[in-house]
Amino acid sequence: MVEAIVIHAIIYCIVIIVGMFLYKKIFQLKKEIKQVEIISKQQYAIVLETSENLRRQAFQDPLTKLGNKRYLSKQLGFLLSRDDKYLEGILFVLQITNFKEYRHHHGYQATESLLSDIAIDLKKNSVNIKPHCIANLGAGEFAILLSNKTVAEIKCLATKIIDGVTSLAVDCNIGISVFRTYQSNREIFASADNALATSMQLGANQFHIDDVPSAAAFMYALDWGKFLPELIAKQEIEVDYQLVLTANNNTLHREALMFLKISSGQLLPENIFAPIAQDLRLMVDIDKIIVAKIIDQIRLTSEKIAVNISVDSLQDKGFVLWLSQQLAGLGLQASLLAVEVAEHIVHDNVAAVKSLFDCVKIYGGMTGLDNFGCGFSSFGYLDKIKVDYIKVDGSYMHNIQDSLNEQYIVSSFAKIAHSLGIKVIATGVDSIAQKQLLPKLQVDGMQG
Repeated sequence: MVEAIVIHAIIYCIVIIVGMFLYKKIFQLKKEIKQVEIISKQQYAIVLETSENLRRQAFQDPLTKLGNKRYLSKQLGFLLSRDDKYLEGILFVLQITNFKEYRHHHGYQATESLLSDIAIDLKKNSVNIKPHCIANLGAGEFAILLSNKTVAEIKCLATKIIDGVTSLAVDCNIGISVFRTYQSNREIFASADNALATSMQLGANQFHIDDVPSAAAFMYALDWGKFLPELIAKQEIEVDYQLVLTANNNTLHREALMFLKISSGQLLPENIFAPIAQDLRLMVDIDKIIVAKIIDQIRLTSEKIAVNISVDSLQDKGFVLWLSQQLAGLGLQASLLAVEVAEHIVHDNVAAVKSLFDCVKIYGGMTGLDNFGCGFSSFGYLDKIKVDYIKVDGSYMHNIQDSLNEQYIVSSFAKIAHSLGIKVIATGVDSIAQKQLLPKLQVDGMQG
């Protein structure tokens, strides 16, 4: 009896000692984990700040916060590298009249204030027309790069810009070049300069469009307001799929690309009709058609497929509920759907993006950000939303093999993403040299 009590007491003491030892170890381990987390967050913040600073130093005008000449050249080069027979670019070049005299008479402070005000006005007037780039070229000269706009849209924007600049008590002129992808940077800028010189001959506050024939003019002649809703009602939307691969040519997933099928049987790519559909408030209907077609494809092939969701659907209160119902009907295969949104729309829609991504995550699906790094906004939101991968904007791939700046920036993107458990996919990859270089920059996948 006594022996049993002693044994129980010894066991009890051992349990207490072991418990205290384990508690101390667990407490110490928690403390160490917390210290590692603090270090990781500090390292993340340092890499994030370094990457953003380098990107801004390389491509942003510090005064106006617009792109600089190098950024314009980068975006133009990427636009020209696209294999798109329908793509038609437009370059605006705006010159403030007698800029040197203005600076001499009013001083640097007033001149900087004027340039900042013009930059704000250019961004405000261009917001609905979605430019690829707005840049301050220096010496009172600005540029706007667009694509696939009608003559009416071009003239309307030019008029708005001139009205905005003249409201600041200065005069200006605008030269506009309409170009195709087979032209060179030099030809395009020469065309814009010629148009600018012609506008100056017309007098102050005038614009001139360089007379370049439009190979895509037939599309602008269509009655889109009647034509597009009819095609959408008939679900005349075709889907093609592009592979996203690893460096070893293993498939990560496929990305859905949409085309509009017109009466002639011709397929128009998204960049032609999507901006018009957005103006007509038809993008939610289009997104639903595309997602439904992708779900049918997943049922058939059990492949991972990614789809890009428009800002209209993101802001539509019923879309996430509709998507949830579709995914519920897909069962276990719902995890094969990946949903992407463009990075530049996240900043003003963080709550909506989180709601969409949370919905997809419930069913085990993937989420991604497209066009990553195309602007100058902070990436601080990345640790706030559940994203599986980012797709680096294709403009960084243009001549990346010859640019140490571009290489460092893409490498920094990878470090930031990997520190958060996010994969990195490069888009616009179209050469063997790029394919060989990107794994060295810690890029996980490629598309092009």
